[in-house]
This record gives sequence, C-alpha cells and structure tokens, in this order.
Amino acid sequence: MISIIICSVNPSFFKEIELNIKETIGIEYEIIGFDNREKKLSLCKVYNLCAQKAKYQYLCFIHEDMFFYTKNWGDIILDFYKSKTNVGIVGFSGSDIVPADFVEWNINKYHSKTHIVFAKNKSLPMSSFKCFFNYCKDYERVIILDGMFLFVPKIIWNENKFDEINYINFHLYDTDFSFSISRHYQNYVCTKILAVHRCHSKLNAVYISELLKFRNKWHQKLPVSLNRHSKTINILTYYQQFYKNYSLYKTNGYSISMICKQLENIYENPYIVMFLLLFHRIISVFTNIKIRKFSILNKQN
Repeated sequence: MISIIICSVNPSFFKEIELNIKETIGIEYEIIGFDNREKKLSLCKVYNLCAQKAKYQYLCFIHEDMFFYTKNWGDIILDFYKSKTNVGIVGFSGSDIVPADFVEWNINKYHSKTHIVFAKNKSLPMSSFKCFFNYCKDYERVIILDGMFLFVPKIIWNENKFDEINYINFHLYDTDFSFSISRHYQNYVCTKILAVHRCHSKLNAVYISELLKFRNKWHQKLPVSLNRHSKTINILTYYQQFYKNYSLYKTNGYSISMICKQLENIYENPYIVMFLLLFHRIISVFTNIKIRKFSILNKQN
C-alpha cells in the first residue's frame, strides 16, 4: 500500500526509524532506503530515483530522524485520501500563504499550520519536548509543506517530480515540490498523528542560495494565499516577513549596505525598505528599554 522512501546518512537513525515504522504504521508497506554517505547525491535526485522503484501507489518521503508515536498512522492517512477528492500531499507542518518575499514555511501563528514535536532525544520525557501544535481541525489545508514528512500518491509525484536541476542541496526542495503540486491539488497538514523530529535545518548561506532559486522560479506566481485575514494581520505578516528577510541576511554576515541591496531586490522600492528598517529600529529600541526595565526590577526584588 505505501512505499516509504528514506535518504540516509546516519545508519543508527535509519535502523531506529525502520523499526519504529514496523511497530506503528499498521498497514502493508515497503521501505526503500538510500545510503547517501558516499555518493552524496542531491535529495531531489535520491527521492526521484527511489520513487521510480516504488511498487505501491502511495509514496511517503520521510527524514530518518523522525519517530512516530501514533499507532496505525498509515491507515489514518489513507482513510483521509479515500474520504476526500483532489488531495495532493499530506504532511505535518506547512503554511497557507507563500508571500513574494518568502523565507520559510513558519511565517506566524496566523498562517503556519503544524503538529510536530521537536526534540534532540526522543527518549526524553514528553514534558521536555518542544511542541508545536497550531490547528483547529484534523486536517488543515496549506500550500507548502515541510519535507520531514511528505505523503503523496505516486501518480501525482509522477506529474510533479522533485526539481533536480535547480535544487542540488538539502534546502527548499520540499517548498518547491509542495508548491508545484498545490497548483493542481490540495495539500494538507495532518493533526491526528503525533511524531517527533530530532533535527533542524539551518538558514545559512546555502539556504539563501536555494531560496533565491525558489523566488526566481516562481516569482510570477507569487504571492499566493488560501485564506483572508484582517488588515491588521496582513500588515503584521508583511512586517514579520521583512524582519525574517533582514535577520536571514544579518545572521549570515551581510553588511547593512548589502542587506539593503538584497531587500531592494525583493521589495522593489528603496523607500519601502528605508521605512521598514526605521520602523524595525524603533521597535527594537522600545523592546530593549522594556527588557532593561524588567532586568532592573528583578535585581531590585
């Protein structure tokens, strides 16, 4: 029923997820593992090669640092496909908006939909886990999805394969894949399954390079949004996206002049960039004042 595809660089992680899937999936499956330690192929290349070998009609691309707590999760997702038409990808984290100045799926609480636990060690008690649960339905519709878990019919993958040409690293392959499929199908975040993800990707210089590829590839199709929100939320989202872009370049060693140049390429108007930078500076000053007052009060007490 389900072909599970895993690109592995950590044999111990692979053995753990292999056993975990056996104990939790609750349905007929196969695991297609690809040891990528020597060949070091792009994730897009690995996924497409393995998907071609898959014998079942559903594909499940999983990171090897995942761990499932919910039993019979395979049946849960298949039941959803049977109950609803035009379903594309089902995952655990995603966003219902892709702005023109997109940085990552985790935009804010108004647009990000997620049901995942992040933990460095799955053996720790649940109370120590960092949980991200933001939902109100069993399945929340989104546009893009995080690549930790991507469940998709093989026929849909065959129509929208992973982009091996543009994405040669680990980043943005999932955003591109899910965005491409969202143009013809409906993607969802599943909140009925509890799983742990143990690693985080870093928004480094390589990430910036892949991000620019995504923006250039899809700039004529962006922005895209599924839901309408108030003007206040839209303004807040606009500023938060600006701040994410600013922080991305700043933390990767860009000078202020270089940051301004990059931001002008995104927002296409230097006056907007100047206004947003000034606005951000004012907010930072007030935030620092509040932090200092809080610290002084704590010392006095």
